[in-house]
Amino acid sequence: EVYRKGEKIGTLTTGDFVGEIALLAPTPRTATVTAVAHSQVLELSRNAFFETLSLNMAFSSKIIETAQERRKRVGGVLL
Repeated sequence: EVYRKGEKIGTLTTGDFVGEIALLAPTPRTATVTAVAHSQVLELSRNAFFETLSLNMAFSSKIIETAQERRKRVGGVLL
């Protein structure tokens, strides 16, 4: 589940990702995510994240598009 300022704003499912905004721009976290069921999570370092983006254009486009949409919802601009 995804929370902002203590209010539930969404639920993630298989294949979803979080944390991309913090890796793309030096901004404060925009939400808190809490697992409510058994989950497998892949954690990437900043370097591994950018290496992955550089190797897969479709993945890169999806990450950047999602980050832009999420930042618009919180009133921020992702440069």
